[in-house]
Amino acid sequence: MAWGFLTISALLIMYTIVLQGAFVLLWPAASFALVGISYLTTTTKCFGKKENGHLHWISQFILLPYLVCLWSLWHIIRFFQKENPYDTLNNQITIGRRLFFREMPSDTQVVVDLTCEFNEDKRIVANYEYKCFPILDCCPTQQQPLIDFIKDLALCDKKIYIHCAQGHGRTSMITCVLLVFQEKVSSPQQAMEQIQQKRPRANMTRRQWQLVENCCCSIAID
Repeated sequence: MAWGFLTISALLIMYTIVLQGAFVLLWPAASFALVGISYLTTTTKCFGKKENGHLHWISQFILLPYLVCLWSLWHIIRFFQKENPYDTLNNQITIGRRLFFREMPSDTQVVVDLTCEFNEDKRIVANYEYKCFPILDCCPTQQQPLIDFIKDLALCDKKIYIHCAQGHGRTSMITCVLLVFQEKVSSPQQAMEQIQQKRPRANMTRRQWQLVENCCCSIAID
């Protein structure tokens, strides 16, 4: 994904040179370049997502060309995709895509937001216990911060809704580690089987799966 974004950026710069003066293209070029660098370094800092679930306004402005494309694509997928917006995993955990306030499961008490590229609905942040752990789409994250976050989340005895953009990769990654830590399953493979029984399209990339296995090994040693 990183090289794809950087390629788009390079093409936009080339068009700027060819068209001689189409400097407006430098904005989307910079936007896609920053996202590409973020994917190369596996960091979410350029999105500037804060604890209140919102991207910093400067980040939103700089990344606006990329974000407009991404947000538009998300709405298109949401409209056409024949998949439940969310699925209940057990009596505590529900998993799914990013939701609007009106779509939230009625018994939800805690919302775990794993997106770095979306602003969370202000009403969700205001009406639920909101926890934000930004992760790049299709990417792993740093192991120790993830383990610390899971340990904190495992102490919660409330109804939890875990989501990323579509409720597939990042959601599966965090939920797998959480289920293992809570000893609801004996292995990450068993956790993933449970997740896919409820949400068949849930899946992880190879790097995400490697992180899950590393986290579970670390938890077992502790």
